[in-house]
Amino acid sequence: MQKRIKGIRFSWKLRFWFYTIFGILFLSGATWMGIHYYEQFNDSNIETFAWIKLWLLRIHGAAAMASLVLLGFLIPRHMQRGWAHDRNRFTAIILILWCLVLILSGYGLYYCGDEVLRLYLRNIHGIAGILIVPALIWHIVSGRRK
Repeated sequence: MQKRIKGIRFSWKLRFWFYTIFGILFLSGATWMGIHYYEQFNDSNIETFAWIKLWLLRIHGAAAMASLVLLGFLIPRHMQRGWAHDRNRFTAIILILWCLVLILSGYGLYYCGDEVLRLYLRNIHGIAGILIVPALIWHIVSGRRK
């Protein structure tokens, strides 16, 4: 059994902030997607949920900013230490690339004016946002096994 490396596993405080911020990101994004696609496929009045979707996007944007701060904090404290000790690299690379897709597609959604491109970015961002959960679970479980 390998020796536990200090600083790779999250403290309870870091775990709290990580799960809180990413939980808010996931729930606000998934709820927005659910409402958005419900409106499209059920011919409901677009204005019915407009204020809810607006607030979900505001919450999602604030949580996204907080998640970037948290990811910046994780680079020296978690990622570099894990990489230096050759721990869980494959799933880490997948998560890093996944986060880059989410960051770039989120940036594009915020700043892109082309509606056709926004449609593609919305779908990429939504699918990647939902599928990052099993990827994160995979990373955590495989990291705890080592």
